[in-house]
Amino acid sequence: MVVLETGLGVDSDSWKYVQDQISRDTRVIRYDRAGRGNSDPAPFPRSALDMVNDLHQLLIAAQIPSPYILVGQSFGGLLVRLYTGLNPEQVSGLVLVDPSQEGQFEKISAVLPPPQAQDSDGLVRFRQFWGKDYRFPEKNREGIDFPQSFSQVVPYQRLKNVPTIILSSSNLLPELSDRPEEAVKLRNIWIEMNQRLTALNLLAQHRVVAKSGHFIQCDQPAVIVDAVRQVMRMAEVY
Repeated sequence: MVVLETGLGVDSDSWKYVQDQISRDTRVIRYDRAGRGNSDPAPFPRSALDMVNDLHQLLIAAQIPSPYILVGQSFGGLLVRLYTGLNPEQVSGLVLVDPSQEGQFEKISAVLPPPQAQDSDGLVRFRQFWGKDYRFPEKNREGIDFPQSFSQVVPYQRLKNVPTIILSSSNLLPELSDRPEEAVKLRNIWIEMNQRLTALNLLAQHRVVAKSGHFIQCDQPAVIVDAVRQVMRMAEVY
């Protein structure tokens, strides 16, 4: 069983290609968290633990048995890490797609270039959110309390030693395409964070996905399909 968990900024239909391909091999589910897609809203603020508990109850209510291969993109990567920490016996493999990590806002915002008059709207929004607004749940669509959520995963930083593939985007912030040196600096910090996360699991592998921004399931979905299938094969002999 493969469970797809999306990040902040897109709904679960961004997984359609991945789901269609993997469903040829095994059962796959995707869902929208509270307040996303067709799901009812939930009271703000929300934490990662709230969302993991929702997923756990959903799987029980839908009578979907474990073990699961959990696939999480961006903030969804943090959620599946927390789910694994809380329910290690239910998880047989992980695919982390450009996953969010503790300290990411501080590290990335520290190296963003200073504001310039020609900055795109996307870069302005990115700088504002990553430098300040992430601290305030009312500033994001799901009302996520990011500081609390990151603190909740800290006890489970060391990933369970199950087959794991971590995918890093090659272009975290396309809005910096006209400033290649700064874009490379940002990219390298992001990749280094994922490499350190990989080192916490003896069965983990790390790959950089060429020609992809942060939403790899939209830019290079076939790479995720390949990663999921590899983890499925590894999990059968683990």
